[in-house]
Amino acid sequence: MMNKTTNGRSALLALVLLCLSLIVFPSSQASGAPGRASCIIDEVRVLSLADVKLLQPKLTAIEDAHHIRILAVTVKDWKGRPLEPLARQILSGDLAAGGENGAILLLLSPENKTYCVGTDEKIRARISDEGIEHLKEDFLPAHNEFRYADTFTVFAAGVDEMLTYYEKEGKPFTAGGALSSVARAVADGNPTSDGSGLGAVRVIDESDLITEAEEQALDAKLAAYEQAHGIRILVGTVKNTHGQVLGKIANAVVDRIESGGENGTIVLLLAPKERDFYISTDNKMRMRITDDNGIEHLAEQFVPSLKENKYAEGFTAFAAAVDEMVTYYEKEGKPFNPDAFLLTIVTLVGALIPAAIVYWFILANLSDSMFSVRSAHEADDYVERGSFRLTHRADIFLRTTESRETKYKKTSSSSSSGSYISTSSRDSSHGGGGGKY
Repeated sequence: MMNKTTNGRSALLALVLLCLSLIVFPSSQASGAPGRASCIIDEVRVLSLADVKLLQPKLTAIEDAHHIRILAVTVKDWKGRPLEPLARQILSGDLAAGGENGAILLLLSPENKTYCVGTDEKIRARISDEGIEHLKEDFLPAHNEFRYADTFTVFAAGVDEMLTYYEKEGKPFTAGGALSSVARAVADGNPTSDGSGLGAVRVIDESDLITEAEEQALDAKLAAYEQAHGIRILVGTVKNTHGQVLGKIANAVVDRIESGGENGTIVLLLAPKERDFYISTDNKMRMRITDDNGIEHLAEQFVPSLKENKYAEGFTAFAAAVDEMVTYYEKEGKPFNPDAFLLTIVTLVGALIPAAIVYWFILANLSDSMFSVRSAHEADDYVERGSFRLTHRADIFLRTTESRETKYKKTSSSSSSGSYISTSSRDSSHGGGGGKY
């Protein structure tokens, strides 16, 4: 009970100090219109007067543009206690009043090297949890280097960006898109949620690796293959994996769209930051494109293009290879096996070689029997015997030329470098594989 009372008094004291700082230091903390509450409360004095004069107009402009209240606050001597309760009290008090569309706060405790981003309910509807994470990613580098003026400046710019997005799009800003939302759901242990945005789309390029024209051309090809084979295909680039394994994200995407593929579903995802790729299939497609030889053959068709950053070319090659392999299954009733195809070629060549030898032998004998004049095989055959006599003979040495060449030795690393598939997130419901490009 005593601890709760002490903490409550400490929070109340902090609020009193913040209010006093707002009243006692108006000249150094505010540069807005007379009578207007300042957006900056620097109790620790980590900002110079010049910093305040530059930052205050930026915060005021954001307030006016979006009809919100934005606060940049530092608190002194917080002794390692959590900042969240104090942030909530500030947002519910008079300091945060006046924001028609809500209030947002960045609270720093420089002595403890901690921070807290707080929002009220109205701002929370405009800036989601993912948006808050995006804000943190932006300002944390400056915060960790103790550049507090830059920390508040980057924070303010991020808030302005996300609120502008909300006003234009009517939905909260996200760092990625539909695929990044799936990655977030996987990270939160909710792999069956956050599937909105996928629908019947076939191409989702969150990382902007291909042009709009290339995207439209690829979508048209995928649509034709889907209709021809009764399958579902998605090609996508993930902007934010939220630290998750790409294969797990690809499997989650398959789960969300597999109902659209009567004869199977296949997904190709890229994480360009990590230069990872992954192909995921459901069990129906797994019968048509097998996990080992099938996925490896598929990767061989498009990964070389990805290595050269020719993404449109690589995606097109992937789509064409899927069409080829599924067509083979429909005609032959079995999965395409590149090793079996190669064995057929070797067998055919092996049968042709003996036939060619027999043909040459018969042709040579027939040719010899048709000629009455025989060719000479040695120079002596062209000289009449006894008509030439050698009187002097000598050997003269001119020079010797020597060349050396290193003999190639096949190493274990060179024998295994041909495979593009090095990772797997396969389970009872998903096939596939992936690796680096």
